[in-house]
Amino acid sequence: MHPYVIDSNERVRIVLWISMIAVLLAWGIGQSQEKFNFIIPWWFDAPSVLGFFGLLYKLVDCYLWKIPILQKIGFFKTPDLNGKWITYINSSHDDYSQNISANVTIKQTWTRIVICLNGSQSSSTSRIASILVENSGQTLLSYEYMNQPNSNAPNTMHIHFGFTRLILSDDKRILSGDYYNGRGRANCGTLRLEKEN
Repeated sequence: MHPYVIDSNERVRIVLWISMIAVLLAWGIGQSQEKFNFIIPWWFDAPSVLGFFGLLYKLVDCYLWKIPILQKIGFFKTPDLNGKWITYINSSHDDYSQNISANVTIKQTWTRIVICLNGSQSSSTSRIASILVENSGQTLLSYEYMNQPNSNAPNTMHIHFGFTRLILSDDKRILSGDYYNGRGRANCGTLRLEKEN
């Protein structure tokens, strides 16, 4: 997985919330020690603020950002794209004459993502990505990928880089858009990803 950027300010806002909660939890432990007259070992007390921050950040990064109610009220704007997607590709390589099917798997945390496409002749993996949620009124996923041919691919096919730009539907079940290949392939086409249940 690799980092991705998002145009929302939620990462700054959430990190501030995590920081404040970590300080409050560490302060609460100190107050509990005084009230109940017990001593916490130094190795637990010394890193308590940073320890709580790390724990809370990990919880947000892996789990909390995906909670539907927190997404619905807008606390988190990062869309959850995790899952398997059935994919249909039309390419300029064959004048858009074929509807090629492939499978895409997206693995995502709050701060990291990887998009993997597996087709009959090649596979590709994202290298950098961005998600735009603020300005266009639509959710836009853009990423650069590296494509590698399978052993059964034609000899003319070789490793190449490309770029994909996809728009997420309102029901978050379809990603559709365009792709462009870099030097050596110089193809373009359309992609439609439908999320599996």
